[in-house]
Order: sequence, then structure tokens, then C-alpha cells
Amino acid sequence: MTEWINSKELLLNEISLINKTVLDVGCGDGWFCYWCLNYGCRVDGIDPSEDQINIARNKDVSKINFYAKGGEDVNNLNRKYDFIFFFNSLHHIPENLMEKSLMECRKSLTEGGLIIIIEPIARGTFHDFVKNIDDETKVRNSAYKVIQNCEMFELYQKREIFYDEVKSFTDKDECITFLARIDKNRVDYVNSNKLFLYKEFEKLSTFNKNRYEFIQPMRLNILSMYN
Repeated sequence: MTEWINSKELLLNEISLINKTVLDVGCGDGWFCYWCLNYGCRVDGIDPSEDQINIARNKDVSKINFYAKGGEDVNNLNRKYDFIFFFNSLHHIPENLMEKSLMECRKSLTEGGLIIIIEPIARGTFHDFVKNIDDETKVRNSAYKVIQNCEMFELYQKREIFYDEVKSFTDKDECITFLARIDKNRVDYVNSNKLFLYKEFEKLSTFNKNRYEFIQPMRLNILSMYN
């Protein structure tokens, strides 16, 4: 699968990552943490999944600190960060902990630091395909509501950008395997409904340059401690 090409390009247009201290909240297998190393960042990654953290650590533990923690535990790291990222992760935090996660992140920002949130929007062909497996419409909308209400905990929106990301796969099996790997709770449904998912894949994807592509509308929000 192609890795967030439009999102990374947009980020580099909006901020300078050079030599910054970075925290990736909901880091998964650590791919974004390792990407940040290309810009001389000092990087920490957290994720509540021990399995994902172990995968991330096994890539290279010498330059990145990985911790099995949730967003609500950020302040317990006792560190300050120039940038705290929620890259496709805020909507995965339990709804009752989303606000607390942002509040804890605020406490962990350096002077002038930013919280940067990249979230999928509940529309587009990729969302239409994924919702057959796991309909995230409600949690994505809940995450956005927390962002919109961020002034309640002394955070202020500096930037909001809407754009499209292209999700690309070599074939239908790569796609559904990827989606099942993200969340173990999806595995049984995927294995029991492959023929249906294959048909939906063919219906919703577009074949382009020997790959199958979906469109996923996205949103970038940049939050600051200062108005």
C-alpha cells in the first residue's frame, strides 16, 4: 500500500520538521516515527497495543523510544515536544478519553509547540469500502467534535485543511489483509465475508497504473496553545 503520499507532502508544506522533538500518538507499527527520522527529529511513539509496539521496536530500537501507552497517558512521559501528532489515530482513542488525550498533550508541548491531527473523513470510496468491515462514521465525527471544541481546554485552531488521499493496493487480498491487521476484531468478519468484500472492492476501486485505488477525503488540523 502507498504510504500517505499527499499527507506527507502537505505536512512538509505547513511545518518544518528539521531537528524537532516529535511524539506520535497512536504510532501503530512506527512507520511515521521512522519517516520523521529523515528530518533529524528526536522521536517518541506511543500506542496502546503491545503487539504494534513490539513490531515498531523490532524495526530499530536505537533511535526511537516506543511505549505501550494511550493518548491519555502522554503527560506521564515527562517530556516536552515541538510537535505532537495524531496521524489517523484520534478516532481510534475511546470516545470518553479523546478530550483528556488532547488536554494531556497540551501539557507536554514546548513553548510554541503544536498538536497536529490528521484524520480521515467519513466519506469517499475508501470509507465506503472500509465501512463494510468496520463503520467508523460515529467515532470519526466524535473526534472532529473534540477538535472543534478544543478551546474548552485552552487549545486553538491555527489551520484546517481538507484534501484527498489516494489509498492504493496491488490487489484485493492486500487491501483486506491490511485492514484486518489494523484491528484484530475485524479478522473474523473479513475471513467470513471475503467473497462479498471482493465484490465491493471491484465495485469501489479504480484500476490505475497497475494498482487499485480508492479516494479517502482527509482533514488536517493544527492546534496551538495560543490564540
